Amino acid sequence: MQKHFNISIALFTISFGLYLTEIYDIFLNFEIITTLLGILLLFVAIGLFIASIIRFIHEKQSPNKITLILSTTLAISFSIIYSYREGYLTEKIFIKAKFIDDRSRIDIKFYKSGKYVIYSNWFFGEERFEGTYKLKKDTIEFNNYPLMENDLIAQKVILIKDKIYFKKDNKNEYDKSFYYFQIE
Repeated sequence: MQKHFNISIALFTISFGLYLTEIYDIFLNFEIITTLLGILLLFVAIGLFIASIIRFIHEKQSPNKITLILSTTLAISFSIIYSYREGYLTEKIFIKAKFIDDRSRIDIKFYKSGKYVIYSNWFFGEERFEGTYKLKKDTIEFNNYPLMENDLIAQKVILIKDKIYFKKDNKNEYDKSFYYFQIE
């Protein structure tokens, strides 16, 4: 019984380590493998954890203190890192928007402090970009350009109702047919 709980904690630890390698782009070429392996191990660990808790309740035993301390530390560490990365601990989100095409997704978050974070997702992984911006009426101007590794998003974007238009055409006008972030 304690053995299943310890295996569960070990799998949580490995899954958490794989999550850290993903968010810090340590094994960028193998990101899809580390992501899938991390998710698989997380599901197995959750299953073992739930089974162990049910057995502890059924047999009216509690796990030892070291096991409880390790599992609590893991849960708190994951929560803090995830919350910090998403900006929940430090800043308030001003605008949150997404752009989805056939093969990828770009999420952008604007914080009230003037900071932005862009998550560019595709089948094989995710990249994170951040910087600062200035808001002037209906225009957002990014201080560092290009925002990502390409010039897909213009240095100045415009807000119209619930959309952020970000791609300019050959006439230097914003393309309003496809290239926009949908504000959530």
